[in-house]
Amino acid sequence: MEQEVPFALFAVFAIAVAGGVATILLMLQRGSKQQAPEEEGKTAIFSERCGGRVGRIRYTGPLVRVSLYDTMLVVSARTPIVLQKHEIVRVTYERDRHSAVFGKTVNIHHRSNAVRSPICLYSSKGVDLARR
Repeated sequence: MEQEVPFALFAVFAIAVAGGVATILLMLQRGSKQQAPEEEGKTAIFSERCGGRVGRIRYTGPLVRVSLYDTMLVVSARTPIVLQKHEIVRVTYERDRHSAVFGKTVNIHHRSNAVRSPICLYSSKGVDLARR
């Protein structure tokens, strides 16, 4: 009978941890779907969901949305970040030597105070974004 109590506590703990992780992932996914007010009524030239590093936080999987418009670039992870065209200094496209599978990184160097530069996107279509 004594061994049932620790197992029950372990089961409750495991369910609580799994629920917490699922909640955090759901919140991150919903955050990346948010649109900035500046995007309303506009059609993106390019849009993709990917992983990346925005500020000091690294997002794996498709938790970052990047959308390119005529006059701005929107990167949305937890909240949308709008970079106007004149704030973008340069965009570099390089092969990431740490990743054998995806291995492509788009670095967006900018002057915006909204987030630390550069924004790094681990994109399967990165070359398309870098060319635009």
